[in-house]
Amino acid sequence: IRANQKVITLTGGDTCAAEILRALGENGLDQVRVTVGENLSYENERIVRGTVEELSNETFDPLAVVMVENPAAADALTTHGFSDEAFIRGDVPMTKMEVRALTLSKLALTKGSVCWDIGAGTGSVSIEMALRSEDGAVFAVEKNEEACRLIQKNQRRFAVTNLRIIRGTAPDVLSDLPTPSHVFIGGSDGQLRRILEIALERNPEARIVINTVTLETLAEAVETLKTLPVREVDFVQLNAARARSLGRFHLMTAQNPVFIISCTGSENDHD
Repeated sequence: IRANQKVITLTGGDTCAAEILRALGENGLDQVRVTVGENLSYENERIVRGTVEELSNETFDPLAVVMVENPAAADALTTHGFSDEAFIRGDVPMTKMEVRALTLSKLALTKGSVCWDIGAGTGSVSIEMALRSEDGAVFAVEKNEEACRLIQKNQRRFAVTNLRIIRGTAPDVLSDLPTPSHVFIGGSDGQLRRILEIALERNPEARIVINTVTLETLAEAVETLKTLPVREVDFVQLNAARARSLGRFHLMTAQNPVFIISCTGSENDHD
């Protein structure tokens, strides 16, 4: 429904019209138009149209036809790298648009990707990973309570249902997560080596991207990757600047340089 202008479904069993309306409301799709048809072609036929809120108190037959129209889907972005303003932010650090776009490209996601986002912050990378991995799942690992609340708000804003927020610290919480196909490490809290070891133990061919703004973490990553079974190791330093107005002129303001390190697991190779 998020990605299509019109979706028609037949309800029955546990998936009734009321359950669909509830899910739409919980996932930020209150603005869609819903049409519910009951007993179609019979004398007691009933067709009801309205918003999620307008139909929330209605009672429907378990067997029905539900049509959901979402005009906003026509303008949904198909590229990654949403603007920073698209996200609810707060005081939690966020991966900026330019860095996020390159990070997602380096991850090389597929529709069925199962992703770990370690140190998820506001969830900007998690959200975009979930949108690209529409048949997969994203697990956003974050220890900060405020950050977890922001991820939840952004999850609702983007109507993302394949994202699960994991409150805790890596590597402690990783053992309970499904095996990843892709791992993004935005914050390691001094546990980079152990996080990488666990990811590669779980999936020796995992695609991994590490972002850091500090030379210390960069140095740690360089030395650690030398000792792990990985290939296609790549290092990029990204320096981005944005224009700001000063009277009738524009000046460029630099953002913090970011190191983007990517690699793919390999059971037999040490590059």
